[in-house]
Amino acid sequence: MVTRSIATVSLSGTLEEKLRVIAAANFDAVEIFENDLLAFDRPPRDVAMLCKELGLSICAFQPFRDFEGMPEPQRARNFVRAERKFDLMQELGTDLLLVCSNVSPASQGGIDRAAADFRELGERAKSRGLRVGFEALAWGRHVSDYRDAWEIVRRADHTNVGVVLDSFHILAPGFPLSAIRSIPGDRIFLVQLADAPRLELDVLSWSRHHRSFPGQGDLPVGDFMDALAGVQHIAFTSNDIFATVARIREQGAVLLDIPDNYYDDLEAKYDFAPGVAKALRDNHILYDRDDSGEFFQAYTRVFDDRFFFEIVQRKNYSGFGAPNAAIRLAAQYREARPAALLRI
Repeated sequence: MVTRSIATVSLSGTLEEKLRVIAAANFDAVEIFENDLLAFDRPPRDVAMLCKELGLSICAFQPFRDFEGMPEPQRARNFVRAERKFDLMQELGTDLLLVCSNVSPASQGGIDRAAADFRELGERAKSRGLRVGFEALAWGRHVSDYRDAWEIVRRADHTNVGVVLDSFHILAPGFPLSAIRSIPGDRIFLVQLADAPRLELDVLSWSRHHRSFPGQGDLPVGDFMDALAGVQHIAFTSNDIFATVARIREQGAVLLDIPDNYYDDLEAKYDFAPGVAKALRDNHILYDRDDSGEFFQAYTRVFDDRFFFEIVQRKNYSGFGAPNAAIRLAAQYREARPAALLRI
């Protein structure tokens, strides 16, 4: 189900005026921009009540700035700030906080450092029934590319942490769209659509002063939506993945070829029961384990260069098999390109 929303920053006027116009335009929901709330002369609960009266849900509060990669004592202070924002969100009645990539000169780079920050933030959000969405600003100090934002979210490996995709931040710098299809749909928490005329400006000034509604500018917003609306894959749950894989292979399905090196590493990493490691290898099944359980997954080959099926089996496992994502993507990439000579 798609919920049509608009951010209050997209309109002029007071917050109440904006909300009434948004409701009159038949939007389902609204993103509350922090500056609009700060300038509002009534408490957040009144905003929640007004939205309810107007038939609007509040789908997100944004933005939370300069979070990831900060040294101490700023890092500890950021979590204090986040808890205060969580208080505010619960008063508003929204469950999603949009965190934009850090622009502070004090911020430190490193995908793993950022992922650790988001993992902790995800735990704090989970304890309150909230979620966190990470958006790569095109002028972010260390994270300006949505692909890096997704890698941070992937490594954070937390169900309450996802990505936010903004068409302007992807299209204006000219980032390729193909990687969008590799992001599982349930890890995309919010999509923002914006257009702009083609101008020779730095991307920050371009964004702040020349954004327009979709279709009113020159950016290929349609291509962005094609890369996003399109179904990438369908996943099926199985109670016995080995039996399911055997059955679909009997019916002619060809599974994604997983390298032997992957299975060699699995055998070194885990103490499998007799025959399990061989069964994984023979059936092209990927495997992961956490403190509470096990996860099995297998993929068909890609159809028409963009679609595939996934079979999964969970045994008290709460994640999404994130350690296997890079293996799957590499295998799909190999199958998508013609055989080539290895040049040394």
